[in-house]
Amino acid sequence: MNTSTLPNTPTPVPQTIVNRPTMPMQVRIALGLFGAEMLFGLYEAVQAWSAMPLNLPAVARHSVLGTGVGMFALQALLMAGLVRRKNWARIVWLVLTLISLAGTLFVTQFVPNMPQRSASEEIQGNVIQVINLVVVYLLFATEGRHWFRRDEPEHV
Repeated sequence: MNTSTLPNTPTPVPQTIVNRPTMPMQVRIALGLFGAEMLFGLYEAVQAWSAMPLNLPAVARHSVLGTGVGMFALQALLMAGLVRRKNWARIVWLVLTLISLAGTLFVTQFVPNMPQRSASEEIQGNVIQVINLVVVYLLFATEGRHWFRRDEPEHV
């Protein structure tokens, strides 16, 4: 007799759903901050593109927008990896954050002829760096570290 046609027969729950660990609040906060930074970066790219003079070659104008969209796509790939508990995404984010921080420190210390940025641009850049560091901390701190351990069932 086919039990799938009987009324009130419970449907078996797939084992992956039963064993799925809940995402720690620390990781949720990190992913939320990361998502906010992604949107802010895309907004900055569109702003930079729209503020460029129209007499510049189209290649120059489109490269600014393309770079912003490319960075957004890379960050979206990393976000998808982080949500799926992929440790490589966490490590790549750490490396990119360290490169960004090192580049910022290098430019501010050793490149004296950099064009001056407005106060709002300085604040925006510093806020992004702080967000990056907070995200890295949250992903590598205790709860975040345990979330990416491979001895627990994988989040599907």
